[in-house]
Amino acid sequence: RFIFEARMGDSLRLGGFLVNPAEIDAWIEQSEEVQSSQTVAVEVDGRMRPVSFVLASIPGSIDEEKALAHCTGGLARFKVPARIIEVDAFPSTDGPNGRKIKRSELRLLAEKMLQSPTA
Repeated sequence: RFIFEARMGDSLRLGGFLVNPAEIDAWIEQSEEVQSSQTVAVEVDGRMRPVSFVLASIPGSIDEEKALAHCTGGLARFKVPARIIEVDAFPSTDGPNGRKIKRSELRLLAEKMLQSPTA
């Protein structure tokens, strides 16, 4: 048995470059407050921007401004998420090859969060 962790099919086009979202996730997960991260791309002001969803090590402990500052300190500007949003769980489904994160649902949630004036 092995675990396949590649996400090459999930490449994001950001700032004219193909970006593997796992690179952004790995940087965010360096923070002690973050247990896991999933990044998707959504259109913001006419261009594609990353939005990251995180599971907190301690629920409710994610400070979005601090997390964004962490990203700004180590990622290229076009890779820094527009938002880092804490969730209780990633939407997922069981399949023949194990559990799969529903990134399409994360994209819809990101679009909704960015359109909301209170987001």
